[in-house]
This record gives sequence, C-alpha cells and structure tokens, in this order.
Amino acid sequence: MQEQKSLLELHLETLQSKLDEVESGIRHGAVLASNADILKAEMLKMGQKLTENELNIVLAYKILSILTGEGLTVESALEMPVPDTEIMVGGQDRLEYGLFSLQEQKAESMKKVISSRLMPRFIAYGQAGYGRPGFDMLKNEFDDFYIIGARMSWSENRPKYSGTRN
Repeated sequence: MQEQKSLLELHLETLQSKLDEVESGIRHGAVLASNADILKAEMLKMGQKLTENELNIVLAYKILSILTGEGLTVESALEMPVPDTEIMVGGQDRLEYGLFSLQEQKAESMKKVISSRLMPRFIAYGQAGYGRPGFDMLKNEFDDFYIIGARMSWSENRPKYSGTRN
C-alpha cells in the first residue's frame, strides 16, 4: 500500500503539470476551459484514492499491531522481505514448468486442428427406398429406388466476408 501511495502521488503530480499546461493554453486561447475541468475532476479522484490509501495504511498498521502484539504505528519502518534465491532458482518441480508444458501441448493440438481444417474431406452417402411413385414420377406404381454418391470438399484458408466492405 505504501508503494501504491507513492504511485498515486506521482500520478497526482503528473496531473498537476498537465493542468498547468492546459491553463497556459486557456490563457492563450488555444485550449477549451472544459479540458481544465476534466483534469481537475481527475485530480479530485486521485486525491480521494490517495486519502483512501492512507486510511488503509493506518488500518493495516493497527491490524498488524494487534496480530503481532507489538505497538506498531504508521511511522514504524517495515522492510520488504528478501526472496530466497534457492527456491527461485530451484529444480524441475516448479509450477511454471508444468504450466509451460501444458501450454506447449495446447499449441501442438491447435496446430493439428488447423492443419486438419486445410485437408480435403471425403464423404460417401447413400439412400434407398420403396414407394409410390419411385424415381419415375410419371408412373403411378410402387417401385424401389436408390441413390449413392461421393463428395469431396476442400476449404481454402482465406477470410470469408459477410456484409458490405468499406
């Protein structure tokens, strides 16, 4: 939260410098006054976030003081822990390696799906029946009929456009 506080203060300073530039532009007639109002509103938001952050810091110190049993105040200096380099440089049992392996498998399977979409498809079909009329619509007698066939389709890898183009 202390790091966030410093970032909020830096952002507030940046907004103030932009506001100074805009007010200079307003005095010279190059910028509308509404631009300054927008920046002032943003500065108010940042001020509110900064106040909220400061209250959260005070609350966090009070909670930490209760949990540890030590009399910590906002003025107490806290140090960032130094990470253990043995754990960070560790062996093959890191979770990230498993994640990378799964992502690699996913990429390979997506490659197979894409290549299968580019291959031609062969389809065979058939239909048989017995009815009145059969295939010959002019005969009014019961007759058997059948249809057999094969189809090949090949999808090209190009974008399909729907609607109008600009």
